[in-house]
Amino acid sequence: MPIHHSYTSKRDYPDKVRKSEEGKLLVLEVLELPTLSVILNKILKVAGNGKSGASDMAEVISRDQALTANILKIANSAYFGLSQKVTTIPRAIVVLGFDAIKSIALSASVIEVFRQNSHKNHFDRSKFWTHSLACAYVSKKIAGMTHRAQLETAFVCGLLHDIGKIVLDIYFPDSYQRVLERLADRPSTSTEAEDEMLGFTHAEVGMWLAQRWKFPKAIVFSIANHHGMIADDVRYRSLTSIVRLANHLCLEEGLCLANQALAEPLEDSLMGDIKLEPSDLIQLRETLSSQADSFIALFSSWD
Repeated sequence: MPIHHSYTSKRDYPDKVRKSEEGKLLVLEVLELPTLSVILNKILKVAGNGKSGASDMAEVISRDQALTANILKIANSAYFGLSQKVTTIPRAIVVLGFDAIKSIALSASVIEVFRQNSHKNHFDRSKFWTHSLACAYVSKKIAGMTHRAQLETAFVCGLLHDIGKIVLDIYFPDSYQRVLERLADRPSTSTEAEDEMLGFTHAEVGMWLAQRWKFPKAIVFSIANHHGMIADDVRYRSLTSIVRLANHLCLEEGLCLANQALAEPLEDSLMGDIKLEPSDLIQLRETLSSQADSFIALFSSWD
């Protein structure tokens, strides 16, 4: 039987949770995380079906006007650098490719789920998604340079790595605000501040949500391990390393939610796993810096 805890309010209880397993019970059972939307569920099925084609994906996406608009917004962003604007999903698939649209559709669907479930934002959503898109961009770049992961898988994993932060903000708003205040008062890594204030971290929460939604394991493990190894699987270690490095570079560039948050030092083993040279890191930093304004512009009005 599920274990239910006695508490006075959803906002007061998180500070009393001191163990990860208790936190998991609270997040998954007491607060009832949002279920997978119908449209997102269909997109996952089409994306995971080897027999599905571009027309199947276009049909599913076109049933949701808000999703269609968001996908076209991302597709026409400076990130993809199209010479002409695309105005329909079939055209976007032709120009960008089926795999790219699958990743954009999945990502935009998740964004929409949390927009619908958040009536009041307690932190800057534009900064959050700007960081997420920047991390997706760099993750895909690293995957292309190293050939250690599929490009679009790296993009999706980079974009969704921090979704646990939105869960914390929606369900534990006062407590997560204290996490941000703790970071401002005593700069540290975000996971250190969360563990101290809550007893669990956004990486764990994101992993629990991804498992509940039955996301592909590649996404589950990259979310879980983007600040350090908490759920090891050798099959996804290179992908995890790619997302960790991308997140690290974005934090260094100042593309992050909390400017006071410190980036964890990267282990030598991580750099060895993805086999990047120092010159590659310089190139990634320069590219990220040059693209920063385009990431900020995309989500400047996407609350």
